[in-house]
Amino acid sequence: MTTVVAPEADPDVTPASPRDLPWPYLLLAVLVGYLPFVVLGYGTDIDVANVLRAGESMLDGDYRMSRGPGAAPHEVATALLDRVGGPILVNLVAVGFALLAIWCVHRLLERDGARWPVLATAVLAANPWFWVASTSLGDFTWALALGLAGAVAAKADRRVLAGALFGLGIGCRASTVLLALAWLVAERTGEDEGERPSWADTARTAGTLVLVGGLCFIPPWLSVDRSLDFLHNELEFAGWRVHAGRFVVKNLATATLAGAAVLLLGSRRLLSGVGRWRSSTVVRFAVLTIALCELLFLRLPFKPVHLLPVVAGTALLVGAARLERRAWLIALVGAQVVAAFVGATIAAPDRPDDADGGHLSVRIADGVVVNDMRCRLADLDRGHWPDGDSAAEHAEATARAEANFVCQRDAWRDS
Repeated sequence: MTTVVAPEADPDVTPASPRDLPWPYLLLAVLVGYLPFVVLGYGTDIDVANVLRAGESMLDGDYRMSRGPGAAPHEVATALLDRVGGPILVNLVAVGFALLAIWCVHRLLERDGARWPVLATAVLAANPWFWVASTSLGDFTWALALGLAGAVAAKADRRVLAGALFGLGIGCRASTVLLALAWLVAERTGEDEGERPSWADTARTAGTLVLVGGLCFIPPWLSVDRSLDFLHNELEFAGWRVHAGRFVVKNLATATLAGAAVLLLGSRRLLSGVGRWRSSTVVRFAVLTIALCELLFLRLPFKPVHLLPVVAGTALLVGAARLERRAWLIALVGAQVVAAFVGATIAAPDRPDDADGGHLSVRIADGVVVNDMRCRLADLDRGHWPDGDSAAEHAEATARAEANFVCQRDAWRDS
C-alpha cells in the first residue's frame, strides 16, 4: 500500500480562504452598480465647468488651468474624451480608473498575504463617495488609481514605471504626492529586510516621479507668466476651530455614519492591522497615507471625495489585519452599501457655504448615491450642458456646476 504524504505548507504564506468573496463577483457588482450612472451627465463636482474649459483651452493652445496648481493631464484628457464621446465616455474612463484602483488594492493585499483580500477591497468599492467619484467627471479616481498603481509597480520592482505612475498621478492631482511619499517611506522602513529595495532603486523611483510630475506642471507654470502663482490655492484659512469642525463632519460623511459605527466597534481589529507596522510595507503605506492625507484635509477640509485616499488606506489596513472571521468585514461593506441608498444628515451650518459654526443635525436622508442621482437627473432636466465657448455660456456652466455641488451636499448637510 502506498502512503501519500501531503506537502508541507509554506509558513510564510497565508492561504486564501475559500469563503472569501470570489474576485469576479466583486468586479461584476461594481460594473452593475456603476455603469447606469455614466449616462447621467458630468456629475455634481463643483469644478466640472472649469475642468472642461481648462482642457479645451489647452487644445486651443491658450491654456487656463481649472484651479491651482492645475491638473493638466486630467484636464486635456477629459477635453479629448469629451470631444469624442461626450460625458458618457468621460464617465466610462472614470469607471476604468476606479477598476484599476480596486485591482491595485486587491493586488497589494494579495502580496501581503491577506486572508480576505476581496472582501477588504470591497470596502473601497462599496464606499458611496468612491462610487460617485467613479461615475462622473473629476480627477479623484484617476489620481488615486495612478498612485496605487505606482505602489503596485514599486512592489514588483518596476522602478521607472512606478515613478512614472506616481508622477502622472501627481500631475492629475497634486495631493497624490502624499501617496508617493507614503510608499517611499514605507519601503525604506520596518523590519521586512527581504523586501527592502536598495537606495538606488528608491532613488530611481523618486527621480522618475519628480521628472514626470514636474513636466505635468509646466503648462500651469507657463500660463501664469512663468511664476509660482499657479501654486496659489483659493481656499482661505478660516481658523482652526472652523477647520476642525469641518474636518470631523466631512470625515463622518465620507465614512458614512453607519460605516463609522462599524469601524468604531471593530477598532481593536483595525489596530491589529496597525500592529503589523514593522513587518508589512503595505501596512506602513496604508497608515502613512491615512495620516498624511488627514493632515492635509485638516488644513483644506473641503470635499468628502478628497478623502478617498483615506478610504483606500483603510481598506488596505482592514485587509492586512489578521482576522479569523469575516463578519466584521461583511458588516463594514454592508453598512456602506446601505448608506449609498439610505443615509443621514450630520450637521447644519450657521451660514450655508460660509459657516464659522453650526450644530449637529441628524435625520434620515437620501443616501449618497441616491442623492447624487437625484441631483444629476435634475441637472439633465435643465437641458444641454453649455459648450462654454463664450463668456455667457461659461458663466451658465459654472452656475450649474455650483448648483449641482450644493445639491450634492444634501447627502450629509442639513441646510
